[in-house]
Amino acid sequence: MTPKERVRAAMSRKKPDRLPCAVSFNTETKGGPLNLEGISAKQKIMNYLNVDDYEKVLRRLGIDVRVLAPRSPEPDPDKTWLKFLEQVRLAQTVEDLRQMRWPTWNLLWDCRYLREDMQHILDMDQHYAIQITGPCLFEMVRTWRDFSQLLTDWLTDPEFIVTLFEIAYQLYMPLYEAFAQELGSRTGEIDYIYAGGDFGMQDRPLIDPKLFERDYESFVRREVIALKKLFPNAFFEFHCCGSAAPFLPSLVRAGVEVLHPVQPGCAGMKFENLKADWGNRLAFRGGVDAQGTLAQGTVEDVRQWVLYAFRTLGKDGGYIIAPHGIMPEVPVENVLKLFDTVQTECWYL
Repeated sequence: MTPKERVRAAMSRKKPDRLPCAVSFNTETKGGPLNLEGISAKQKIMNYLNVDDYEKVLRRLGIDVRVLAPRSPEPDPDKTWLKFLEQVRLAQTVEDLRQMRWPTWNLLWDCRYLREDMQHILDMDQHYAIQITGPCLFEMVRTWRDFSQLLTDWLTDPEFIVTLFEIAYQLYMPLYEAFAQELGSRTGEIDYIYAGGDFGMQDRPLIDPKLFERDYESFVRREVIALKKLFPNAFFEFHCCGSAAPFLPSLVRAGVEVLHPVQPGCAGMKFENLKADWGNRLAFRGGVDAQGTLAQGTVEDVRQWVLYAFRTLGKDGGYIIAPHGIMPEVPVENVLKLFDTVQTECWYL
């Protein structure tokens, strides 16, 4: 199978030839509990492999996915966005929100390079799966309003927060339209859309799932419908760190097809149960114990974890292994062992 075929088979909840792989590395210089002299996880593995091209890292690891995303725009000398955030945080009523002058998406994202970046992926010697990454509605509003204030608003004035969700939705959906316009006839090459928001904590949901169902599920459904019109061959993946299981009924009803990152150790996230309860309706991407085994275990611990995830989440297909946001403190040897184990021991055929 080509990498693209392998990923699409898994997202269709079928068996590929081997377990597909994806990865993301922390790119901040002071991320995680350790500050390794300002070296990001991405730079750390590039240094270890003695390469100056991140693509060579992806090749070494056998990664089946390439990411296509808008870039950051030029700095705004008028600080329009910062002034806007100040207004959002001061707003008290729905009418305050409606009277504001809302910015346009191009203050945050630049799509001009998408066609060039897409062509670069298509010109590679392998046919890779292509992920598109855009804004996450809940994460945007959380940044705008301030996290604690958003949660307070949701409990005390749900009309206010739903209005804010709607405004954010109307702001960023034109980004996806510009994305599709820039790609033109190549929108059919997009394999999955990465969206979502972190609604889970380690030991419980961040909010009552009933609030999610009442006020947020409809936004997910609208997003799924709109984006599948723009990218007709793409699967829809919902990102939710932490205890995501309580939200799965809403997500499945809304049309979500893939759950990410399937964070082990969190309440309700036992792999065997997720696969038994939801494996006929959802595929899974993630499933790596990044906080424990990957960061603190031996290379043999990592190998055993990969085989466990393969036997459970990966049983009969429907799973892509994908460590999420690898941090600087993770030993490079453990990262290499994870993907080497996939290449040598995680074959279905």
